[in-house]
Amino acid sequence: MNYATSLPMGLDSSAIAKSVAADKKPLTEVELRRSRQGYLEALPRELERITDLIRFHEGHLARYAGDVEECDQKIKVLEAGIAQLSPLSATRRDVLSRVDDLRRKVERLQDTRSLANDAVTKHSAILADNKRRHAAFPMEDLKAYVAEQKILEAAGL
Repeated sequence: MNYATSLPMGLDSSAIAKSVAADKKPLTEVELRRSRQGYLEALPRELERITDLIRFHEGHLARYAGDVEECDQKIKVLEAGIAQLSPLSATRRDVLSRVDDLRRKVERLQDTRSLANDAVTKHSAILADNKRRHAAFPMEDLKAYVAEQKILEAAGL
């Protein structure tokens, strides 16, 4: 059944949203306090989560960046070997076979390097986003909440 055809043609989602908003009762003072308390209680976990994400992506970024460098070094060594063996490959069949093997290894290393470089790009972007989130984190609210919790703890509540 095609549900799209059973909907009225003049359906206006913004009008429905306005109607729902108008029907919604404003929050009471108690509801506002509970909402604020829930927000404050979630702050330490959220900060820890952001910090863990930063640590995770920094570690992966370093690992993949190291893989890229390692691939670059191996490619240089193999290309140097190819350059040395290429003059001999015209006269010796076994050298030609070895040069072909080295070229295939270079291609595989370039593919691996490309994948590692893509991972570096991805983790760099995610890390930058998480660092922005950490910089924009409401530390004042967290400090106030922690201070309030210390006072309540000292009072035995």
